[in-house]
Amino acid sequence: MHAVSVTIDENLVVEEKNTQRIQVNGLGAGVRKVNVFAKDSNYSADLDVTSITEIRPGETTTMLVQTPSKSIGHYVKKVILW
Repeated sequence: MHAVSVTIDENLVVEEKNTQRIQVNGLGAGVRKVNVFAKDSNYSADLDVTSITEIRPGETTTMLVQTPSKSIGHYVKKVILW
């Protein structure tokens, strides 16, 4: 997705990255509020997911976020470009 941003406990840690994967290091242990949001005209809707996540010492914590479906415009663009 394009323009992916992430806040953790209301602090912006990633701003408008074009990516499918984000890794944040250096968080202390504890319960965190994580918000992932993005805008991309290739998708049918904007992404805006908030989750309360527990960070445990010495462990990797994974948060999977499902993206919206591709927009009709995305497929039309591909047909026209091919």
